[in-house]
Amino acid sequence: MISEILEKFAPALSKHGVKLSVEETPAVETFEVKMMAEGALADGTMIYSPAAEWAEGVEIFVMDADGNPSPLADGEYTLDNGKVIVVTEGKIASIAEAITEEPTTEVEVTVEQEVAETYSKEQVEGLLKNIITEFETKLAAAEAKIVELSQAPAAVTVKQSRQVAQPTAVDMSRMTSQQRAFAIINKFK
Repeated sequence: MISEILEKFAPALSKHGVKLSVEETPAVETFEVKMMAEGALADGTMIYSPAAEWAEGVEIFVMDADGNPSPLADGEYTLDNGKVIVVTEGKIASIAEAITEEPTTEVEVTVEQEVAETYSKEQVEGLLKNIITEFETKLAAAEAKIVELSQAPAAVTVKQSRQVAQPTAVDMSRMTSQQRAFAIINKFK
């Protein structure tokens, strides 16, 4: 997908001296965690572990919508069988038997997951088109300003400044002989 987009927009950008390239990043190493133990929380959320049975120190996971395991968030959870587990750093810290004398209270836990933003090919192309259009608009405005300034007359040319300058009366009585000589020469320039 990225190479298609680069090929599509490279000519438009290259005329402005912009070259697009893609830097290959190493592939993300993936691994599969085989889940051996399976259970459910009191709210119906399925939980999994790669260990053969539930015990303290065992990793505990929930599955996302794509079936990828992610560690269960830290907290205290009631299982569907009434047992209470405490999870710390994605592992079971303790397991307690169900308390039959007191009513159990449910704790609602919100699990936040980082979601990477993804864009469709059309969205990326639209963004690049907008950037190129804005760049070309600003470039055209700058070129128009350059043309305007290059056609404008200079403020005052040297020739015009000599024509404008009116001879002034010079009091030579207070000048040295050298200053008088320069004044006479400058008068006839």
